[in-house]
Amino acid sequence: MFYRTSNPAVNYFLTHERHQAIVCTTDCDYPIVFQRELLEAFTGYEVGNKYSINTPSGQTVYWAAEESGCCNRQCCGRGRSFRMRVVDQQQSEVLSLDRPLRCSCCCCWCCLQELEVSSGGVLLGTVTQEFSVFYPSFSIRGPDGDVRLQITGPCWGCGCCSDIEFPVMSADGQRQVGLLTKRWGGIVKEAFTDSKTFSVHFPRDADPATKATLFGAAILLGYVFFERDGNK
Repeated sequence: MFYRTSNPAVNYFLTHERHQAIVCTTDCDYPIVFQRELLEAFTGYEVGNKYSINTPSGQTVYWAAEESGCCNRQCCGRGRSFRMRVVDQQQSEVLSLDRPLRCSCCCCWCCLQELEVSSGGVLLGTVTQEFSVFYPSFSIRGPDGDVRLQITGPCWGCGCCSDIEFPVMSADGQRQVGLLTKRWGGIVKEAFTDSKTFSVHFPRDADPATKATLFGAAILLGYVFFERDGNK
């Protein structure tokens, strides 16, 4: 049974056969791995990010590529605006991620991070950063603006030489229902490349649109916390 909303367009996304792949994939009980490609290893020249999205067995089921201007990438770094299209093996677009320009300072209260997740022009949900001094905090919101899930993180600067976990909490923040993890890649990979690997454990009882938004949250966290600007 597919989750239904009061918005017919969102219901179309959840039931139309073109989008069944993303629905079925996000309904699995295992992590989906986001493997960012090796980019700008030693040059310091910022290029658009590309990702492959794999099943736990290693099979690539989706690809994602950033669309942004050259000046935007070089001047705005990890705070840059972009559109990212997620396509399946037939090169059909299944999701679109849109991020506005934001200050690269993670805790700047006046310019908090945001990302919209849509499909076929239909808004599925948004990821919004909440103001926090010591611990990162994000909300997963539905198209109606209501909070569906919350994401918390470790204290700023923690997690050196180890996996970094971002627990996914229920809407009231009382129960952990999922997990986003940035995997430690080793000294060489972490020091000299921007290649990162994320895994996502989706909440079992979340609807597909919320899970798609959580997918977008993993991408946003990569930019906010683990992207390097230029030669840094």
